Amino acid sequence: MSASSDVSVLLFDLDAVPPVDDLSALPADDLAVASHIADGQRRRRFLAARREVRLTLAQIVGVPPAAVPIHRGRNGKPLVAGTPVHFSVATRGAACAIATALHHPVGVEVARVPHQTPAPVLGQLLPPSARSAVLAAAPDEQPREFALWWCRVEAAVRACGAGLDEAAACLDVAPQEARVFGPDLVAAVAIAHRAADIDVWWRVAALAGAVR
Repeated sequence: MSASSDVSVLLFDLDAVPPVDDLSALPADDLAVASHIADGQRRRRFLAARREVRLTLAQIVGVPPAAVPIHRGRNGKPLVAGTPVHFSVATRGAACAIATALHHPVGVEVARVPHQTPAPVLGQLLPPSARSAVLAAAPDEQPREFALWWCRVEAAVRACGAGLDEAAACLDVAPQEARVFGPDLVAAVAIAHRAADIDVWWRVAALAGAVR
């Protein structure tokens, strides 16, 4: 994590990560979950994501990866017990984003730009401010604007440890930053801190397969 950044986000391609042959970074619980994933690609991506999360957190808290004390808080939000470190993870196919922050809860989301704006989601799940921003965009830009706002909403909700029914309130108290990566992949990060904005350090690894 950059010393000058509020939030660090690592965005990478799970399929570009070498196979997880050394399982020592993973606790027994993660291995047990992986053993029940029948699909080989999904199992490998699951292990790669869990391993990268633990390696990232281990560098920050200074303990072996398998010993990072990850627990679940409100609405299942993961946290590193006994430390000021907060993190969030999101995956979409081969794309994976890991966000870390000190002292304030963080949320992250990745999404694909849809071929057309999904009207039910736009009308029923996005709060009014996000819906208005999408509809204000030019018609051919609305699918990408929708994906960006969907990521903003999800990131803010995750930062707050809340549900989508609290999305409007979360957008007000958790500043977000969203970016476009390639032709159809977008990501956003939010931090539950009443600041005007956030300083985000984006780290992007190989995304050849994750970005179509």
